[in-house]
Amino acid sequence: MAKHGERRALITGITGQDGSYLAELLLAEGYQVYGLVRRSSTESLERLRPLLGKIELLQGDLLDPHSLITALKEARPREVYNLAAQSFVPTSWNQPILTGEFTAMGVTRLLEAVRAVDPAIRFYQASSSEMFGKVQEVPQTERTPFYPRSPYGVAKVYGHWITVNYRESFGMYAVSGILFNHESPRRGLEFVTRKITDGVARIKHGFARELALGNLDAKRDWGFAGDYVRAMWLMLQQDRPDDFVVATGETHSVAEFCEIAFARAGLAYKDHVKIDPRFQRPADVTDSFVPGAPGMPCDPISLAVIAGFYRLNATLQSITGSACPPGFFPPTINNPGPIPVTVEAPFAPLAPLVLGRVRIQSSVPVVGNLNDDGTYSGSGSGPVGVNGSTRSLVETISGLWEEGPGGLIELRNAMIRFQMFGGGGNCDARYSGTYTKLP
Repeated sequence: MAKHGERRALITGITGQDGSYLAELLLAEGYQVYGLVRRSSTESLERLRPLLGKIELLQGDLLDPHSLITALKEARPREVYNLAAQSFVPTSWNQPILTGEFTAMGVTRLLEAVRAVDPAIRFYQASSSEMFGKVQEVPQTERTPFYPRSPYGVAKVYGHWITVNYRESFGMYAVSGILFNHESPRRGLEFVTRKITDGVARIKHGFARELALGNLDAKRDWGFAGDYVRAMWLMLQQDRPDDFVVATGETHSVAEFCEIAFARAGLAYKDHVKIDPRFQRPADVTDSFVPGAPGMPCDPISLAVIAGFYRLNATLQSITGSACPPGFFPPTINNPGPIPVTVEAPFAPLAPLVLGRVRIQSSVPVVGNLNDDGTYSGSGSGPVGVNGSTRSLVETISGLWEEGPGGLIELRNAMIRFQMFGGGGNCDARYSGTYTKLP
């Protein structure tokens, strides 16, 4: 049992997209992080490479209750995040029994292990918007009835309700996060977002001529995985356990995603995307919409949600400072005169005191706040390679903003300061620009 105040967490599914982002977040919050991994003759730790040596991996399997109890006794966590599952929906049609064993019964085995080792452990279950399936009401909330449309969705419904059952039956702090789709560069290539971006790159560089997809009319609510894991963490920091829907508030079709991705490479998606019946699901979810029913409580978890497809069109006006590492910016950055820079960035209006957040793609993920007093601020931190060594980098944002016509966000006097630790100095990038909503 972890001592009071000691921050220790165990993550199942730590080798996946969400697990790696969550591990990074918990380390930044001062946790001792343990990850449960299955015994295998080949390693699948690519997403965890930067974290090896900072986290401890324990062998265990959701099919083996004894291994779960052993891992819990060794890690002595205060929090358990159950992210492990057979999580690829199309595979669940080919392997429905295995999907049920991992994604449904695996939750029960882990809850039983927690109850046996330390019932005071706080437990997070990764539920899914796939549980809504054929939606029964719009918008969907934590109270919307489930109507799953795949073996994966059915298994997730079981995992969700067994978590609720253990909370109500045994008084455990057990919560479920009903997360809509969330993506990142760490997403597996079998998922449609990464399949599309990988396909675009292959076509652009001449390694392929076409990309085979299924239903282009399918719509999803896509967010950024790095933000969604923060919502997971916040759920376990509340005074009482409850279930939460996490989404962005917008749906986009696969065709829209293709259009934007191919356009970024100067290509027209209709010239390269082919419909292949093999990738059609026997039954698909209907259009997904986001929570927002009147009367739902407003709490800090809402601050973790980022929505929308926005583009930053910025003009980089100057780069100054003694610590601008070679290769940190494009070589042309040192040329005189303004340099246009285009960056994809999600954005959304949030709680009253934080009107919006934007994620800037740079060496380290940075979240900028559009504050209600007209200021623009934020920060981020992480490792960066400089001259063959790794140093810690902190980025801070400052500037002003105002809202223009048509939802345009105008930035003025904006600056990102890159501060290098362990070898000094700052590097200041000053820019101005606008955020415009993608069509």
